[in-house]
Amino acid sequence: MPEVFNMFLDRDELNQKLGGGLPVGAVVLLEGQYGSGKSVISQRFTYGLLSNGHTVTYITTELTFRGFLEQMESLNYPVIMFILDEKLKVFPVYPLLGKSKARKSFLKTIMSSPQLFTTNVTIFDTFSSLVKYDLQPENVYTALEFLKKITLKEKTVVITVDPSDLDDKVLSAIRSTADVYLELQTSMVG
Repeated sequence: MPEVFNMFLDRDELNQKLGGGLPVGAVVLLEGQYGSGKSVISQRFTYGLLSNGHTVTYITTELTFRGFLEQMESLNYPVIMFILDEKLKVFPVYPLLGKSKARKSFLKTIMSSPQLFTTNVTIFDTFSSLVKYDLQPENVYTALEFLKKITLKEKTVVITVDPSDLDDKVLSAIRSTADVYLELQTSMVG
């Protein structure tokens, strides 16, 4: 097994800047406020991983299945063949009834869904949105221990987090557990 999951693409230097890819058996944390680019980076990871022969599960809280495909196409990341070849599994957790409904028990659902972790890399975009109602300081270490057990099977888990979604103690625990921590920021230019 390689030490990293290569995600090289000719068009950018992201793979090189991250040391040659995502570490095998790691929890990767992408943290940033709403609109900071967490989803676009996650989608870049996905396409790069797929293009280099790896398999990916992508859980999205913001897009429908069709919306995901359209977003990937708009970035020039065609993924339909990867889906048909079962290299990419996409699970939309799109709020069909609107965002007003609290997402409770998603943490339990995640932890009891082994099919989410059969690929090389599992990406939760946005993890904090999925678990903000049931991830508390009392149970955060149980959840993080679960993710660490997944990584012991030479799987990598990427979680994106909006810090405004989570309690400070929960966020601190997630940061300290992550093997790779990338903080995304936005700034005004001009």
